[in-house]
Amino acid sequence: MDSEKQSNRVHVGEADEEEFPEGGKGWLVLLGCGLTSILVFGMINSYGVFQTHYETALFPNVSSSKLSIIGATQASLCYFLTPWTVPLVHAFGLRQVLSVGASFLVIAFFGLATTTPSQLWKCYIFQGLFFSIGAALQFGPAMTVPSEWFKKKRGTAFGISAGFVGVGGVVWPILFKQMINKHGFKWTVMTIAFVYIPLSIGSILLVPQHLEDRYNHKGKCFSNAVWNKENIKNLPQSFKNIVIEWSHVIKNPRYSIILLTNLLVSFGSYPVIFYIDFFGHTIGGEAKIVSYLTMIFVVMGFPGRAIPAMIADKIGRINVLIVCSAVLFILSLIHI
Repeated sequence: MDSEKQSNRVHVGEADEEEFPEGGKGWLVLLGCGLTSILVFGMINSYGVFQTHYETALFPNVSSSKLSIIGATQASLCYFLTPWTVPLVHAFGLRQVLSVGASFLVIAFFGLATTTPSQLWKCYIFQGLFFSIGAALQFGPAMTVPSEWFKKKRGTAFGISAGFVGVGGVVWPILFKQMINKHGFKWTVMTIAFVYIPLSIGSILLVPQHLEDRYNHKGKCFSNAVWNKENIKNLPQSFKNIVIEWSHVIKNPRYSIILLTNLLVSFGSYPVIFYIDFFGHTIGGEAKIVSYLTMIFVVMGFPGRAIPAMIADKIGRINVLIVCSAVLFILSLIHI
């Protein structure tokens, strides 16, 4: 009877009892992960300014749906590829994977800068594909490493790390809008590429911090991952294991419900990100605030990520997810 009660007990926060650093070099890790958030989803969430420029200047004769596929590909492909980065980190090392990811991001923007009105395919290749691959290689470690440094404050740690998306949501739209009319698409995008270089170096230096053995509660950890020839040889089997593990996990109905919930929430949030700038220009014309709609929307992501994460450490993460999803649903209805 006691064992049955134990199995039905609802845990708030983490159910394990191991001790974690709860800070120290972990704060440097969070700063590095924050830089990654600026580079990855800070840019993905700012795609609206690119969409507006494409529709009004670079590709005025291309349908809106064909252009929005670029932004949708960035988010979906990044999420899809992220799980496959785990074996790569354990085989090649954390810093090496971050470096390759950063290279893809920088190359993506230098390639995108060469786009002309007759070369929409370059947007799909560089902004849709190259950027997404680099984003996954950066996003995977950024989503995994904080959990090795924090337990009691794990929600807060992820909230702070992800909150830097709001910083990117301020920087990239302002940079794009301030430069595009004066210097054109080519030099605007090339400037973004040059800004990516020091930010990428910062994330590569800060995210890999050595985790003491007494805090390493699993056989392999991202923080201490280095080049490993044996793991490189076993990469095909490692990828197969991911598929096998996924086939078992997906059978859990609670996990499947969470996946479905995340999918539905994404449908309710990402279209707003992509179209808010264009929608503002459509109904607001030359009103000054229209130029900052994307920035206002995304910058609110910092408190929107950090505060619920802090609350989640106290009352449970699923509880907070339910409340936030309900609020998003209600706001969508109010808008209609």
